[in-house]
Amino acid sequence: MLAKWHNFMKQFFIYLVIVIVLFVSAYFIKSIVGLILAFLGIIILIGGGTWFIAQANLIANSSASSNYLKQAYVYHRQIGMVLSQRKDFPESKLLGQHIDQWINTIQALTKRVENLRYNQVIQRDLQNVPKSITDLEMRYQNESNGAIRQQLQHTLHTRRQQLASLEKLQSNIKQVEIQLENTLSSLGMIYTQLLTQQSTYDVSDYHALTTDVTEQVRMLEDSLDELEIIKGMKELEHQS
Repeated sequence: MLAKWHNFMKQFFIYLVIVIVLFVSAYFIKSIVGLILAFLGIIILIGGGTWFIAQANLIANSSASSNYLKQAYVYHRQIGMVLSQRKDFPESKLLGQHIDQWINTIQALTKRVENLRYNQVIQRDLQNVPKSITDLEMRYQNESNGAIRQQLQHTLHTRRQQLASLEKLQSNIKQVEIQLENTLSSLGMIYTQLLTQQSTYDVSDYHALTTDVTEQVRMLEDSLDELEIIKGMKELEHQS
């Protein structure tokens, strides 16, 4: 994560240097060239600023996903320490196996979310598709040729479907992040319950915990499958 921020700051520094050089050059060059340099500086300042804000948000969101995973590892280690004290208790071994599966699913889901957030094609489409729709709508309204209007209408319909797919993907990512946060709460609750039950060794308690963990794993795996399906749909869109 530090490497991502380091690379971001390096790119941001280069961006600032370019903008400053353009504006300083425009100030001292009193001609049409100076005006051109000033115009380029404004374009780079606005466009680059928008891009850097988007990248900063992506890194921040990625940092949140990484924190989920780090906290999950901490709970996993602590739960493992508690269960290791009860190796002769069959239910504890079964619970430990389900916890391991749970952590593996959290890891896979976190990786998938980060990959989708940093997917350059998806990020480009999120910026370009709405602009394309606006442009197509204006061209459609101003076009008088029937055949061209029909082509524009078809393209507009395709673009709107693409935007709906992108919005669904973003919504699913947010839902998964909320689910991951809820998962951390569940891990913390299970750890607390294990500490509370440390001296009881009640089979029914372990059975209830195992059932809860199994359900959590199932829900996370369903979310992972759904993200995989949407990713596949996006890849097909760009192949067609």
